[in-house]
Amino acid sequence: MHPPMRPAIVDQPGATVAGGGTRAAPGRGRGMAIAGGIGRTVGGGRLAAKFPPSWLGGEIRSRTSAKITVSWPNWGMIGNHPWTAPVPRFFRKTAMKPLTLFLPDYGPLAGKDVYRRHVVVGEQAAAEGIATIANCKSAAIEDLLLLHTVEYVESLQSGLPEELATSGGTWFQGSIDIWLSVLGGLFGAIETALVDGVAGMLGGGGHHAYPEHGGALSPVNDIAIGVHYLRHHGFKRVLVLDLDAHFGNGTAASFPNDPDLFLFDFHGHASDFWHPDTPHCFRNFRGEPDARRYMKTLEKELPSVLDEFQPEVCLYAAGMDVFSGTPNPPLRLRVPDIEKRETIVFEALLCRKIPVAYVHAGGYASLGTLAELHLVTARAAYRALT
Repeated sequence: MHPPMRPAIVDQPGATVAGGGTRAAPGRGRGMAIAGGIGRTVGGGRLAAKFPPSWLGGEIRSRTSAKITVSWPNWGMIGNHPWTAPVPRFFRKTAMKPLTLFLPDYGPLAGKDVYRRHVVVGEQAAAEGIATIANCKSAAIEDLLLLHTVEYVESLQSGLPEELATSGGTWFQGSIDIWLSVLGGLFGAIETALVDGVAGMLGGGGHHAYPEHGGALSPVNDIAIGVHYLRHHGFKRVLVLDLDAHFGNGTAASFPNDPDLFLFDFHGHASDFWHPDTPHCFRNFRGEPDARRYMKTLEKELPSVLDEFQPEVCLYAAGMDVFSGTPNPPLRLRVPDIEKRETIVFEALLCRKIPVAYVHAGGYASLGTLAELHLVTARAAYRALT
């Protein structure tokens, strides 16, 4: 029997904290397995080893300073995405390479600043030599059904009923192709992060979308679908780290009682607030005059959650609507605060060998300001990677 998982942090004023479930046995070395036991079968293959970090799917046959031989299972496929289990970069000697950032096809939306910012960030990160830009392979309609209802997905395809089709934003013919490209970009970032340790997607973060309908600027909840995508590939314990300035109500509602998921959400504005039985740490910093309490709390509580919950992988929404220059800002982080936030996040995750795929999430300043803010995330991820 695994020992019961303790609550990740102590409940404090302004915080909602929930624990529960069990914790994976902290095995070290050959012959140990991730939660589920030695030899658990996923996708036709045996999971027979766990070395830190918590990589699933391979048995280590030999391990020397020059070479590691790994036997990998057949993971099968999900939707139209064949999955080839990666050889973790942490296990092998490779030359350092830039961060990989996935750029969706935004189609007719690419000229709008709210989407153009993602393109500009990719261009500038590549120009700095810290990132390579990868085009996104679109997800399949079936991938949307990992979370969303058939009725809602059909409305995104047809535009009818109009009220449902536009519940997450403007609908137009072909708009669903953009959201499938965004979702495919997250899948690509996840797969790359499992090899390299970290990767990003230039956009995404639709945490206001519910299974049955969309939400504010969120036609598809790519983060929640990403959790299901990981589960279908055998990764059980997942951390959703949401540092967008707005509470991820759609994500919380999508997982009302999941003991193997941890929802970590710092925000300054919450509408349709949920208290799921899923383990979580929700903190509202609205009304704070500056970022001091926010930063101090993050620096203390994120490492505590990582050590107690022991996630196998993290999905990170690196929202920039926390910036103090945002109109009517719900939070008041300055650029140095945001730089420190990103450093805390990536160093905490990668020093524990927890792979992380990140998305841009919210941002409502000028195009130039937002591009520079999102570049802070890319630079911090690259530093942690190298």
